[in-house]
Amino acid sequence: MKGKQGSWDWVRKLKTKEFRRLTGVKPATLKAMVRCVEAWEGQKVKWGRPSALSSYDQGLMLLE
Repeated sequence: MKGKQGSWDWVRKLKTKEFRRLTGVKPATLKAMVRCVEAWEGQKVKWGRPSALSSYDQGLMLLE
């Protein structure tokens, strides 16, 4: 998803109003969600192959 519309690389460059219109949340809210997910990821046992998506891309998918 690198560089494609809807990926974190593309979304993070948007202005705050455009970001909120697209995702429904403010950038700070998404960052807080990602911090929570990363904390949870650090606690769980790692099984299988690692995710191909970044934590921010996973957060954007969660909002869809």
